Amino acid sequence: MIGLFLPANAGGPTFAGYQPPSFEHFFGTDAIGHDIFIQTLIGSWYSLEIGVIAGSIATLLGVVVGGFGAYFGRIVDEVASGLTNVVITIPTLALLLVIASFSAVRSQWTIIFLIAIVSWPATARAIRAQVLSLKSREFVDVAKQSGLSRTRVLVAEVLPNMLGFIVMSFATMVGGAVIAESSLSALGLGPSSVTSLGIVLYWAITFQAAATGIWWWLLPPGILITLYPLSLLLIKDGLGNIFNPRTRK
Repeated sequence: MIGLFLPANAGGPTFAGYQPPSFEHFFGTDAIGHDIFIQTLIGSWYSLEIGVIAGSIATLLGVVVGGFGAYFGRIVDEVASGLTNVVITIPTLALLLVIASFSAVRSQWTIIFLIAIVSWPATARAIRAQVLSLKSREFVDVAKQSGLSRTRVLVAEVLPNMLGFIVMSFATMVGGAVIAESSLSALGLGPSSVTSLGIVLYWAITFQAAATGIWWWLLPPGILITLYPLSLLLIKDGLGNIFNPRTRK
């Protein structure tokens, strides 16, 4: 949240380059003299922002494709399942690298949509299995007999009963999106308009921070990139304990 109150320019004021961590510069400075602590704070905000938006879009796509396909069945389910199976067999990172390398403009939103369109199949498969399980329940039959349309039954009756599962899927998508964006950025294919953790890592790699012993340039973004998905995984497990009646004591 601190990144919200910092300037958009991650560079900030320039100090002497390659200063090790100190009370003046908590994470030291980079080759140009930019404060790495400030860069890390701003980068953590942009990485989380990209992850949340891309995860939201991917989760929405997964719910729509998997949910409508499973509930309506027949040709709708065949098309939805076929599309899911095709996309899920494509190596995600490889596809992102190819698309990003040919993109003329790699803005923040370009990266978000690229990540979202290749991340939704896992959620779609999971949602499909849940809808197939719920569509035969008694409350669904009651809703049908009350005169509700099939779409209304799905949206108003089936999906609300899967809210906990959808939230857990969203947490997984956000963690995956953070890793995907960081991977692209570390390879120089990330958004050029913002400074994410992957961008900070990219410049550290470009200036050979590891070879020259400038460990304080590599460790902060690397640790945060690792902690984001780990934290979301722990949140997912906690939500699973809350929403799953069998795990309650």
